[in-house]
Amino acid sequence: MAKNFSLNLNNLLESRLAPEEHNRHYHGNSPPKIVIIQPSGGAATQAVPNSFPSIGPLYISSYLKNHGYEPHFYDFVLKNNKLPEDRNDPIFKADIYAFSTQITQFREVKKMMGELRKVNPNAFYLMGGPFASRSPNYGLDAGFDIVGRGEGEDVMLQIADKFPNLKRGAVITAEDFPDPNFMPDWGVSNP
Repeated sequence: MAKNFSLNLNNLLESRLAPEEHNRHYHGNSPPKIVIIQPSGGAATQAVPNSFPSIGPLYISSYLKNHGYEPHFYDFVLKNNKLPEDRNDPIFKADIYAFSTQITQFREVKKMMGELRKVNPNAFYLMGGPFASRSPNYGLDAGFDIVGRGEGEDVMLQIADKFPNLKRGAVITAEDFPDPNFMPDWGVSNP
């Protein structure tokens, strides 16, 4: 006899943290304002046949929403990395900026981070994605406060949960997770 497996949507929605639980988590303060940015790769990406924008930032946004956060997602793939002109736009009021970066996007991401830092110098600027996982020191040398290596969903949740007690100049790596089998051994892939 087959078992009846059904998804109870109400139970799934109740698994999200309610806003009042988040406020208790942050000692009465609001959770951090998070902006996740999918940059354009510019001409470098267009020169690579069959290259497509990453969907990783969308996974991260969804994952954070399932944990009670309300991130803003900005897709600059068709906007040539041009920031909005309206300085009241939420992109200029974030506590944490998270950039997904491939090597072909690094220069543009660095430039965009610099423009945002002029308007919002006290925010934390995070670089993640394939290039950050492979070469984290490039991000730190470029001025990013935090570089995330590995699975972006877990790294971003860890960063959001630790806010505002974040250390600038940190590389969040696989060692920051309790299960050593969850992430690859970066020493092997990145000597």
